[in-house]
Amino acid sequence: MNTNNNIVQNQSSPLGGTKRGASYFKLSELTRSTTAEACGIDNTPSAGAVPLMVELIDKVLDPLRERWGVPIYVTSGYRCPELNARVGGSKTSYHLRGMAADITSRCPFHNAALFTEIRIMHREGKLPLTECYLSQQGLYIHVAYDPAQIKENPFLDR
Repeated sequence: MNTNNNIVQNQSSPLGGTKRGASYFKLSELTRSTTAEACGIDNTPSAGAVPLMVELIDKVLDPLRERWGVPIYVTSGYRCPELNARVGGSKTSYHLRGMAADITSRCPFHNAALFTEIRIMHREGKLPLTECYLSQQGLYIHVAYDPAQIKENPFLDR
């Protein structure tokens, strides 16, 4: 696996693990992938994806974590095309652009409560979303943020 972080050094990005400001999340959490590691896939984001990942953190993940009050974990964030294909992702997935994350509380029961909180925050106008759904088994919640496509009802049936 290529661990080249030139993109990080050139953009003073926290991809290498340094926390940004008061953020609860590191960009490295949005690029980490056990599938990529196991398959030797370089999941380094493009220069264009990094600012979109920062926006996802700033507009969705951090406000949600602040409201939730306990840690939320990213199970899948940015995916390079090779990784996206390997995990069976859509060819138009927001993950490919750094605009989506699958998150979990690590408990399906708590994920259901977190999903309810997401709905409340969205209704209150405090969480702009493009897509959101709770996985069928309740193992994760998918959130996507595209500032050009914020939806009144981003909630998908899955």
